[in-house]
Amino acid sequence: MDVFEFKDYKEFINRTIEAMPKKGYGTYRKIAHHLSINSVMVSQIFKGDRHLTSEQAHRISEFFGLNELATDYFILLVQIQRAGTHTYKSRLEKKLEELRAKSRD
Repeated sequence: MDVFEFKDYKEFINRTIEAMPKKGYGTYRKIAHHLSINSVMVSQIFKGDRHLTSEQAHRISEFFGLNELATDYFILLVQIQRAGTHTYKSRLEKKLEELRAKSRD
């Protein structure tokens, strides 16, 4: 999966895992271990309404082996979901589009 095709980090992770052999059986548990958090928390993040922190987003990027540009994009996706104001969210979305354009170069 190409992270630059997504505007929602949860959808990217869930679809990436579903595309794995055996639909990624056990991957959420491995993510929980990698992040040093409970697997229930991982479920609440990727299937519910909790969000990753920026630090956790960076660790997930490492887990999936994303390159530097893709990592920056993924972290921005997380920050957009966590943004508290429309103005800040718009600013982050502009940066997201810049990174998407860079990825096409």
